Amino acid sequence: MSLNGAPVAPPEFQIYNSYVIDPQYARYFTIAWASTLAAFTLLNAPNLIRSVRRRRLPSYKGLWENLHGYQPVQPSEEKQGDPPPPPRTTPLQQMHTMVASMVQPISLRCLPRMRVDFGQMILLAGITVAAILCLTQAAQLKSNANRAGFMALSLLTPTFLFASKNSPAALLLGKGYEKLNWVHRWSGRLLFLMATIHGSLWINNRIRNGQDSLLRTGLKEREGQAAYGLLCMIVLLSLRPVRVYAYQFFYAFHVLGYVAFFIMICYHTPYAEPWIYPPIAFWGLDILLRLVRFRIKDAYATAVDQQMTIEAGSQDNTSAFVCSSTDVRSNRTRLRFSTPTQPIKDAYATAVDQQMTIVRIPDIQGGWLAGQHVRLRVFFNGRPFESHPLTILNADPATTTLPASTGITLGVRAVGDWSRALNRLATDQGADGRLTVMVDGPYGGLTFDLGDFESVLLVAGGSGATFTVGVLDDIVGRVVRHRRAKGEKTRVIKFVWFVRSYGTSLIGADKPFWGNDRVYAGCISWFAPILAQLAETCHGTSLSISFHFYVTCLCNPDELLPIRNSTIEESKPDIEGLLAPLLGWDEEKGEGEGIATLGGIAVAASGPESLICQARNAVAKVGPGAARRVGGVQIHTELFAL
Repeated sequence: MSLNGAPVAPPEFQIYNSYVIDPQYARYFTIAWASTLAAFTLLNAPNLIRSVRRRRLPSYKGLWENLHGYQPVQPSEEKQGDPPPPPRTTPLQQMHTMVASMVQPISLRCLPRMRVDFGQMILLAGITVAAILCLTQAAQLKSNANRAGFMALSLLTPTFLFASKNSPAALLLGKGYEKLNWVHRWSGRLLFLMATIHGSLWINNRIRNGQDSLLRTGLKEREGQAAYGLLCMIVLLSLRPVRVYAYQFFYAFHVLGYVAFFIMICYHTPYAEPWIYPPIAFWGLDILLRLVRFRIKDAYATAVDQQMTIEAGSQDNTSAFVCSSTDVRSNRTRLRFSTPTQPIKDAYATAVDQQMTIVRIPDIQGGWLAGQHVRLRVFFNGRPFESHPLTILNADPATTTLPASTGITLGVRAVGDWSRALNRLATDQGADGRLTVMVDGPYGGLTFDLGDFESVLLVAGGSGATFTVGVLDDIVGRVVRHRRAKGEKTRVIKFVWFVRSYGTSLIGADKPFWGNDRVYAGCISWFAPILAQLAETCHGTSLSISFHFYVTCLCNPDELLPIRNSTIEESKPDIEGLLAPLLGWDEEKGEGEGIATLGGIAVAASGPESLICQARNAVAKVGPGAARRVGGVQIHTELFAL
């Protein structure tokens, strides 16, 4: 007989203590997903270090103003000299390229109408398997279903971590919150599954043991039912149709529903308290940083009908860029460069036509990177709580080569109630209509630096061009204006735009706006000066840029854009064919006669789901050998949908 303490019963006779054993498995699952996050953070470490050295990390301070003005530079600043530096890769970059070339053919592939690719599916499957193993190992679910409840509590932290717009995970992984939101959605679904297992097994236990009266009278049971009911409402009102057609209602209930759920779950069990502190911390940090980023500006709504003129003056009012279009009956677009008679000092919302509204806020002079977006809130028509994400169309004044680009420019496509109301307001009130806007951001952006690649393919579909135009402006400014000061090695850029109709190509409308029996194409002259100016800026420099416009209906062939190195064709998207020349492969001849490149290829695609899926599959089809030969191929996508 042992005298070392009280005797211990054999394992088969021990009573299962769920409040001791089950939290351990919840912690095991937390370690599993946290380790996965740490592994991906380690893989992104080289990009993170490079961004810190180049000072291109997303700013958490928000947008800022410059009171000293902006002096435009001449497009010829980087003429024949300053050739691109030879491609140089470190052993770490070579290893990263080799691993990516082997993984991408599988991980990037996606199916039509699927929001996740195969790589994300594999990751989701792994996390789901880990959750199921932690749920079932050494568990007595039939007699005690607390394990599922603790697993549901452990999923609260990843659900909130990947939901906030200022998530630490976004910084560590080098991705915007919108790129990580799919983890939030699937974590929430897994949480709902665990809560369903927990509740249903306990209900079955009570009924099987003749204690069904507790389901109506027991305080713990009723609190659990209330918490589960709130969770059901949150899940049902988070479905895609609700987000698309009633986003503001979805968002409001999402916030209020989780507050009520946290309160009720703490009443249901005191063991929930340690698990809700991290989600509250992430949520509080997000709200705090968003308050820091808020900027309130004045805005003026102006509207132009058959003849469109958009002016943008620099802060010192010494130069400007003005584009005007003739009447639509002339069937021609003319570009005119001049100095505006009135300086622009505030923000403007311009209704280009019934499909697009242009918002300019010249007071904001910096604090964003190319490809980022802001959330715009316009105080009009009783809509003070609606904010909408809008991509910034231009680079910051310190980078851009556009002669008079100040502040930020946003494009609002009139496809919903809010955007149509803004378009009508800009049309009705004209230049004298004063508005107040709140800007929150910037958020998102490219997951890699285009300057690290020798060749760049920018692909846009419809209104997705708002993203690629801003990215193009930024890389041209860094190469031409700043003379590759940070080692940019880009030398070839292909700008591709797929649209349905040429008459509506530069507003991304689903249907052309018909007037006087002709396609109203006045909006063409709004984007034309930006693209034409960038083309002229690159002419004669070490940066080669070409523009390719593809339409499915060449409704008005006379409306050709006067842009250097531009082509227009009537065809459907074929991104694989556009990528082939950059890989050094001529598809028509079936031999390698394309553009030779050794410094890597970057693909940035933005637009609808079909275009994004095609772009990802095109990069996935690049074999490991071809990818390593050209120095690696990377892709960034921006989905323009809820």
